[in-house]
Amino acid sequence: MMLHLTSELDTVDWGELAGVIERAISDRVSWAVIFDVVVEPEYQGKGRGRAIVESLVQQAGATHVLLHCVPGKEEFYGAMGFRRLRTAMRSAWASAPVAALVMSLTACVSPPQSRCHGDERRAVEDTVYFGTRMPNGVVSDEAWSRFLGEVVTPRFPRGLTVADASGQWLSANGSPVREATHVLQLVHSDDEASDAALTRVIAEYKTRFAQESVLRVKVRACVAF
Repeated sequence: MMLHLTSELDTVDWGELAGVIERAISDRVSWAVIFDVVVEPEYQGKGRGRAIVESLVQQAGATHVLLHCVPGKEEFYGAMGFRRLRTAMRSAWASAPVAALVMSLTACVSPPQSRCHGDERRAVEDTVYFGTRMPNGVVSDEAWSRFLGEVVTPRFPRGLTVADASGQWLSANGSPVREATHVLQLVHSDDEASDAALTRVIAEYKTRFAQESVLRVKVRACVAF
């Protein structure tokens, strides 16, 4: 069953969405198609087109999104993760002045989100797993406390949750490796600044404690206080 999509821009303070036209469908499994995103010239350059496409992609719930655009706009959509489609499917539009672009979301697709209600607002819930094994020992409780105070808290002063856990992962030789793990949970605004701040936190932990990787689980949610 194909579902028609409309962008959800209730959190964007633009007043009325005048001068915008959009058409898209999705099977919510494998493919979604964005046929039109048209923004009248007087409303261009204000981020409306980008916000509409991002909203449609988020709702699609599909592993691939096909987008039709006029020639010359490939660079604009390329910055959003789309790439030119180079398969036989392009022949279907060969006679029309349309470029076919595709975005693969296999590794990061999430179920479509409903709108937040009442006093709820959109936010991101991040859960980060910090392993404590190092090549020459483990991350001590004192070193972890200093890391929280020096690196995490200054970037997320509004609050955080920390818990201790026992982690396990499979080594290259197929045997399980167990280690003590610190779990950091954050609820923050869905913006580039917060995302960049957490990226820096993870990078600093990896550098300071000689870690090969740090697991991050990111979920978008509606929150209320």
